[in-house]
Amino acid sequence: MILFVVFSFFAGFILLAVPWIDVIWNNNYFVKEFYFLRKILLSNYFRGMISSLGLLNFYCAIEEFLNFFLSEK
Repeated sequence: MILFVVFSFFAGFILLAVPWIDVIWNNNYFVKEFYFLRKILLSNYFRGMISSLGLLNFYCAIEEFLNFFLSEK
C-alpha cells in the first residue's frame, strides 16, 4: 500500500509539472513526429488537462494514505 501511495505521488508530480516545462514538452516524440497533433499537444488547454490528471493522482494518493493509516484494525 505504501508503494502505491509513493508511486501515485510521483506520477502526480510528473503529470503536474512536465507539461509546463517547455524543454521537455516541446521535444517529445509525439510533437516532433505527428505534425497534425502538434497544435493540440502544445495548447494550454491540453497541458491543463494533463496537469489535472496529476492533481487527481495526488488526491488518490492522499485518500489512500489516510484510509490506510486511519482505518480501524
